[in-house]
Amino acid sequence: MGFISKDVHPGNFCMGLQSASNVRKDTLFMIDFGSAESYIGRKRRVVCNRKAVPCGWYHSKSVSQGMVASRRDDLESLGYMLIYLLKGGLPWYDPTKVEKPPNSAAESLAIKLETSIDDLTRELPVEFAKYFTDI
Repeated sequence: MGFISKDVHPGNFCMGLQSASNVRKDTLFMIDFGSAESYIGRKRRVVCNRKAVPCGWYHSKSVSQGMVASRRDDLESLGYMLIYLLKGGLPWYDPTKVEKPPNSAAESLAIKLETSIDDLTRELPVEFAKYFTDI
């Protein structure tokens, strides 16, 4: 629709409910466009020297390194979110580990950069590895 979300994570998606307004149960809604911006007519800026963004566990590698978000970055974030929902965690963020709090942005980035697509998509259908290779 001409916008980059820049904030793809599970909390920003809702499923429709069958109701009087006839919103179907199989409709997925994306909410919270507070970070979104238009990409139409915008030239990609390479580096922005941005500070680490809180809750960057789903951010793409390039956004985590301080680059300005693009449509590709939203797709990479969506892939990370789907893997999180399927596996219950990511190599750089596992909320089930009680002995250690979730990683900081710097720790998450280091692990994110070290993790190969094969390791990230292990035990998932091959289409997940293809998704990350093709975006």
